[in-house]
Amino acid sequence: MIAKIKNSGNTFIYTEKLQDFTKLYTQYTIKNRSKLNAFFLQETKGNLSLLFDDFERSVKHPMFYSDNNAMPRFGADSDCDRV
Repeated sequence: MIAKIKNSGNTFIYTEKLQDFTKLYTQYTIKNRSKLNAFFLQETKGNLSLLFDDFERSVKHPMFYSDNNAMPRFGADSDCDRV
């Protein structure tokens, strides 16, 4: 999944990556159903594309947190601005 996201070419289309993410989400929720509350499951189930978009963004532009500083430090290749 992460390799597909990091691939800079057009080898993998958005819907293929979203389908893979949906499978992973389903497997995760089945395995961890006792740990997850009903609110999380209800809120995330209908928003999988948004959840995937956030996941894809975090893979492409990771943020690093230091122990001494509460502000995130963005990865070197990130084009995100600090808030």
